Amino acid sequence: MRRFKLTFHKVGALSLCSLLLLLGLLFKSSGISSRHNLDPPPPRMRRELTSIVDMTNSSGSSSSSNSSSSPVEPGVLLGFVEIPKLNPNPSLALIESMRKNGPMGVLGTQGDIQQIIAKMKKMEDKRQEVYLRLLDRRGQKVALTKEGGGHALVSFPQALIRMPNTLKYKPIDEWSKYEGIWQNVTHFPWYLNDAQCKHYSISFALPHSLEPLGLVSYPSSGNTWLRYLVEGATGYFTGSMYNDLMLGTKGLYGEIVPWNSGMTVAIKSHGHTTGQGLEEPRDVQVNFNHFEEFDKRAILLIRNPFRAIIGHRHLDAGGHTGFADEDQFLGEDWDHFVRVKIASWENLYLDWLHEAEPEDIHVIHFETLKDDLVSSLRALVQFMELEVDEGRLKCTWRNNEGNFHRKKTEGSLAAKENPFTSEHTILIRDSIHRVNQALFEKKKPEMPLDQYELYQT
Repeated sequence: MRRFKLTFHKVGALSLCSLLLLLGLLFKSSGISSRHNLDPPPPRMRRELTSIVDMTNSSGSSSSSNSSSSPVEPGVLLGFVEIPKLNPNPSLALIESMRKNGPMGVLGTQGDIQQIIAKMKKMEDKRQEVYLRLLDRRGQKVALTKEGGGHALVSFPQALIRMPNTLKYKPIDEWSKYEGIWQNVTHFPWYLNDAQCKHYSISFALPHSLEPLGLVSYPSSGNTWLRYLVEGATGYFTGSMYNDLMLGTKGLYGEIVPWNSGMTVAIKSHGHTTGQGLEEPRDVQVNFNHFEEFDKRAILLIRNPFRAIIGHRHLDAGGHTGFADEDQFLGEDWDHFVRVKIASWENLYLDWLHEAEPEDIHVIHFETLKDDLVSSLRALVQFMELEVDEGRLKCTWRNNEGNFHRKKTEGSLAAKENPFTSEHTILIRDSIHRVNQALFEKKKPEMPLDQYELYQT
């Protein structure tokens, strides 16, 4: 399989590294967040966790057949960089100098840069020690008694771990022994709220043991929710082509590791529908669909575009769980938004359906996923060629809500109104019919139009 790898010119990479280090010195350290100040679990829970984690890493019975542990030497304090807060009053002279001369001109000679790097490493080592001790006191740094020792970092929705986001852009083969412990993060999504499912965990696969598989959708089609379900059903973290820190700090730890690490079971992509690709000509847009990175293999998640476009407006204005104001659905700006977004919705799915082989695509419709969750997840796990664990499927169904739904409220436009004009409706229906025809030709499940809200209005 062809693999995509980012490379930089040595000078460019050094300049980027230098800039990041310089900014780190300009930032004020935020210290350890107050949300970490939780009481440690009682000894019984800690002993139980140690037993479960050992079982997970030795037999894989609480995740999957392959262990995700990469044990490191016991007792070694391992890497953590606290996310700093920006200094609200940076030096204007320094900013102007950087604008004119670049980071190299500000930092000085290469010897100066090496001194700064050495100082930053010492600072990081201190933060590592503090954070690992804190996790140890909370019972979240668990010593492994099997598979050669080492430690796992245990996470729960009520007591999450903060991974260093700098790992995203560092190839997994270049992680130091101090960073190795992040391969051993073990998340228990249901430990504290479901006694029947508490032993199931989610962890990383061994590096390079999983081939990249896309989890492709238009934004606001339920990608994040499906990632939560896939992790529950398989026991592996999902990855991402992006670096959404909010998701990474809420338990989707695969967001923080390189997409091509081979440690994540499916990798989020919105293709050309976001970022630079959205503005490119059609013949160039296809290069932003991550065909090469995924070797044209993907799960396609499709949602009613009427709802997906409304959700995308809310996403742009309010993030993953907030809402846009009602005036965001009016006027010329809203009209332009609808026309651009329905075109990108249609093109994304047609591109994949036309480019990929039918056997390399698994189509999931958001609406039918909700109606028959267990069967949908079973078919998905089989497509990924992983072992189906019926107990996991049942527990994922029992705990299917997750923390990433945008919950409707009386004040949300999406809950009570149709913001589309009659012309918008015609455009969206036409796109639906063209994508549906492509699904039919590829012998893939067609859209459940009877469940599409606003389609019949």
